[in-house]
Amino acid sequence: MTPTRPTRTAGRLVGLAVAVLPAPQRARYARELYAELYGMTSLQQLRHAGGLLLHAFALRSALVATTHSEETALTTTTKPLRCRLGIHRWDERENPETHER
Repeated sequence: MTPTRPTRTAGRLVGLAVAVLPAPQRARYARELYAELYGMTSLQQLRHAGGLLLHAFALRSALVATTHSEETALTTTTKPLRCRLGIHRWDERENPETHER
């Protein structure tokens, strides 16, 4: 068998798997998981889509478990101290496109 585009059945299985995911991530995962089916044979597509359907609730729980505190801990909302004090360290580098400073 030659690799083909996703079959209708495999596409519907992916749609069912994505339906249980949280709404904000649903569209992204639908595109990503559907794209994984390209290049597979029909049997591989069905097997892969079935596996996605079996693990959809595990993915949902992983997506729901991420808290906003973990995400905000990685971002800074204030300016660095040197910037607030007006003490900046300039780094002069050569532009690789124009070879100027």
